[in-house]
Amino acid sequence: MKRMIRTPLVRLVDDDDAFRESQREFLKAMGWQVEDYAGAADFLERDDLSRPGCVCFMRSKGYVPCKDNSNFSVMYKK
Repeated sequence: MKRMIRTPLVRLVDDDDAFRESQREFLKAMGWQVEDYAGAADFLERDDLSRPGCVCFMRSKGYVPCKDNSNFSVMYKK
């Protein structure tokens, strides 16, 4: 049976659209595959958790990962 090698994905999570987009473009220019998310809830709804890679949470002043103030680490474990 042939095993597929999956390219690791860099996941960017930030509520600042302009900053997130600039970081995405920078990482893509460096050769990384990148997916970006507007917040933790967006990440949890859209991400393919079976794909290897990393998650980068960029925290800006006053940033709350989930609009309902829930704890992301608790949500992620469910």
